[in-house]
Amino acid sequence: MHAVRWLPVARNALDVIWDRTPIPRRPVLTEAIDEITRQLRDFPYEIGESRDGNSRVAFIGRMTVAYTIDSIEQVVYVDRISETRRQQ
Repeated sequence: MHAVRWLPVARNALDVIWDRTPIPRRPVLTEAIDEITRQLRDFPYEIGESRDGNSRVAFIGRMTVAYTIDSIEQVVYVDRISETRRQQ
């Protein structure tokens, strides 16, 4: 199990997503973020796709999450988060 730490840029992006989300949909967003955090904590190597070094990107629900794994410290750093755009 890894600790999950949200870097300031990811936290700021999440704040923007929160502000854009209609109030009735915010509980769904909260559940999605909780699920993202759980998956990153429990399965950081199994979800997502590898990038350079220890960097990975995962598509979880309607979110795209870029993260870095520090395997020595057992920490996942969330670098970026954004809403995944759906194909029209």
